[in-house]
This record gives sequence, C-alpha cells and structure tokens, in this order.
Amino acid sequence: MYFNLPRVSVLLSLVTVCVVAHAQAPQPQVAGRVVRSDDGVPIEGAEVELVRVWAVSSNGRYPTAITDKNGEYQFVESVKPDAYPIRASAEGFVWENYTRDGAVEGRLQQIDLTTQLHGIDFRLKREAVIRGVLTDAKGKPREAGISVAAVRKEQGEKGAFRLHAVNWVKTDASGRFVLKKLESGTYFVCVNGPNGLNAFPNAGVWYRETWYGNVGTAEDAKALMLKGGEEQNDIHITVEQEQRYRVIVWPSGPEDQPNPDRYSVSIEGRSHTSNH
Repeated sequence: MYFNLPRVSVLLSLVTVCVVAHAQAPQPQVAGRVVRSDDGVPIEGAEVELVRVWAVSSNGRYPTAITDKNGEYQFVESVKPDAYPIRASAEGFVWENYTRDGAVEGRLQQIDLTTQLHGIDFRLKREAVIRGVLTDAKGKPREAGISVAAVRKEQGEKGAFRLHAVNWVKTDASGRFVLKKLESGTYFVCVNGPNGLNAFPNAGVWYRETWYGNVGTAEDAKALMLKGGEEQNDIHITVEQEQRYRVIVWPSGPEDQPNPDRYSVSIEGRSHTSNH
C-alpha cells in the first residue's frame, strides 16, 4: 500500500484543527426560536433583547440577537452577569416578554458566564394598528409633537375600572399619528391623556385632553374593537387649545402657630401677575 506522507500529514493537521475549534466553540448563554402564534411559521429578522433595567450596552442598545430564516437565535457573545427580562419583537407583531411557567415572578432570568438557557421560545401575535390625524375646528392638521395614546379600560378591585395607556406616540409635522404593537382588544384613543399623561406644551401652546369622538371624557369616547392583523385608519380628532396658568401659593403666619393664618397667591401666565 502506497501513502503520500506529506498529504496525509496535512489532512491530519486539518482534522485536528477542526476538532479543536469545534471543541472550543462557546455554547450560547441564551438560545431559542421565534415563530408566529397563529401558524407556527418561523419569523426571520425578529429581535430578541436582554433588557437591562438600569443600563444599556456600550452601543446604546440592549444586548440583542437576530433570528435566522429558521426563526432561531442565540447570544454567542458573553453577556454581563445580571437578571434580565427577555423580550422579542418583529415588524408587524406585538412585543412578547418571556415568562417561565407563565408566572409573573418568572420574568427575570439570572444570567452569568456559566448560564445556558436554551429553548427560550416566543410565539408572537399579529399587531393591530390605529392611524389618524389631529385637526383644528376648521379641519386644518395640527403640528408635530402632540401626544396620542391608545387606552384600555381595565377592571380593578371592587368592579372599578381604571384607564391604562398601552402605547403612546407623538404626531408628525402633518398632525398624523400611528399606534402600533397593539394586541386584539377594545381601545380608546386619547390626546394629551389620560389624566395628563405625556401632556406637554407645543411651542408654548397647550391642547385640551380630547378623546376619539371629540369628547372630553373616557366615558363618552368611541371604542375601537380590533383583532390581530387589523388596521383602523383615518381616525380624526379635533383638538382645541387651552390656556393654562401657573399658580404659586405661599403660606405665612406667626412662627408659634401650627397653621398659617394667611396665604399669598400669585397667578402666572396671564397678561399680568395677580397677587391676593
């Protein structure tokens, strides 16, 4: 039998290098799949993030992995030891937070250099979308930067309802807004609310809290019932400017008395300052 010793030596060297490289390949600390909830089809290009509560990574983002064509992802670079909520998202789908055993206390996953969390899978739901525009009484679009929220009514203790802003955005230069990442459900659209949520003056101008239906309260607002994958377009809301004043109150009186016997009130934001 004839052997080409130089060639055999090279082949053995290559095999040895491959075996060593394979043996030294680090195992991912976190790995899993992201698929659609309705049909189980893999979602390519989905983002899986390890959310750090108090900080972000050096590039200004959370540690992130992107799914391949099979919907698979893995964190191959070392992740700083910490307790992370893990969440996934993709264009056209709702955010989903991983929860171990469906329990709230299972949201935080402790990760260190020895951790191997495999099978962290997500089933994303199709998002519902609300699009609309804010106008004045004459139908002219308002400006950019006005807060708009998608609000749900949630039943609390003793049958009482509370308002929960699921998502909020600001209008563009044409007064238009797009509310995405909404699950199936019933929503109410609110401008500068509810209860002043994210309400700020635009170039010194305040706008009154207004609900879809051009009403001032959630009780009278029009409801929007949406399913995953549906879009509600051309929502028109007429908003009005309102004047707001800054009221400053100074109590005063004898130092030996527990309660003040008079107050000085200053009202700012008017054409003059009034003191009483």
